[in-house]
Amino acid sequence: MVNKPVSTNAPTRPNSDALNWRTWVIDEQFIAALWLCLFLAYTYIGLNPFAVSEPKKELDESGGANAIRQIMFLLFWSGSVVLYWRKGDVRNVFKHPALWVVMLYATASVGWSVVPGIAIRRVLLLWITTTTLFMLTDLAGERLLLWLARTHLLLLLISLMSIPLLKGARHTFVEEGDPMLVGNWKGIFQHKNTAGPAQVISILLFVFAYIRSKNPLWMLAVIGSLVFIGFSHSKTTQLLLLPSIGSGLLYYFMMHSRFQRISLALFIFAALAGVFITNSLWLPSLVKLLEDPEAFTGRAMIWLTMILALPNYWLLGMGYGSVWNVGESNKLTEYAPLYADWVVLNNQGHNGYLDIALSLGLFGLGLFVLSFFGHAFWKLLFQKNMRHAYFLVAVSYLVFSMMHNFLESTYLRTDNPFWLFLLIIILLLPKIVKKGRMNNDISI
Repeated sequence: MVNKPVSTNAPTRPNSDALNWRTWVIDEQFIAALWLCLFLAYTYIGLNPFAVSEPKKELDESGGANAIRQIMFLLFWSGSVVLYWRKGDVRNVFKHPALWVVMLYATASVGWSVVPGIAIRRVLLLWITTTTLFMLTDLAGERLLLWLARTHLLLLLISLMSIPLLKGARHTFVEEGDPMLVGNWKGIFQHKNTAGPAQVISILLFVFAYIRSKNPLWMLAVIGSLVFIGFSHSKTTQLLLLPSIGSGLLYYFMMHSRFQRISLALFIFAALAGVFITNSLWLPSLVKLLEDPEAFTGRAMIWLTMILALPNYWLLGMGYGSVWNVGESNKLTEYAPLYADWVVLNNQGHNGYLDIALSLGLFGLGLFVLSFFGHAFWKLLFQKNMRHAYFLVAVSYLVFSMMHNFLESTYLRTDNPFWLFLLIIILLLPKIVKKGRMNNDISI
């Protein structure tokens, strides 16, 4: 019996898997990490790198929406949704109850906002950026920190190379009329106050990468970041760098002893309590200092205005996103001294705790501190004994963020890279703890 040749012209049935894009072989972890790195880089740089800062708007010009910024955030969010639909696990939402409690409270505050139209827009943007971070961090996992280290290394190299070549890599007098800013390095970043703290994050990530890879080039990158901090003249960063990294290193080397970790925490708590108790002795001097319009480069006058307004909004606040950049509806105009009417033109209070207290009330401030820092430090102190470089980064940045927000406002600010990095640290915590319990360490 002769076999008949099979016709090659017969119609073939299409492969259903090939037509279904959800079955394509894609490394979602890598794409999610890359997408998040681009997202964070955008918040550092914006759409116009090396640009000269724009002058502050008049009061009646503030409060408007930035359409391009909102489109960019929607683009990042949409890409994250596509990735998460393919590989994400929605049940992981329930691993971060503290975060969602704060988010829901901020959303509820729209109900009593003094400018509800602006508050609704800003709380929607807060949900967009926060859920973007959640989806991408959940997908990328612990690999994310190494990719963030590479991203920060790229930004550092671009910034260092741009200093002798581009005028916009340094501050000029025309930006804010401040002669103290002239010549300060900012590189590709929007401002020296962004560049300085960004280098703290860079140093932490470079140290993390060195511990994981033992590649000495990462320590050269640390030196590059230190040089950049020095020439940026970011005094707050210079002041907080050593205490922050020192706290992280202490925790990292005490990780095998829960008793040592708890003893360290109790010592820090006792020291802070002592400072708080003795603060009453400094109160008259503090009030006098706040009345000086030049104290803390003008911050004291901003704080004084906020403190004067707080008694009328102490419980629930003015509502999320309802304090700054709200146009002529700004309630702080009723409290700012006549000789310091410039205060209401700011876009932040230069104190994250005062800003939250004034927008969400003292109840909201307590909820935020307990949900973020209380919850995070509880997990860090009472976890199983294990050593992982993530914890050095986490503790160092938590300490830095807590101290940094006494002079700057980064908490709950939708497009602030330092708030976004804090979210990344918080979102990674349960993943690292779970992996560490199983493996005692993680390979990246």
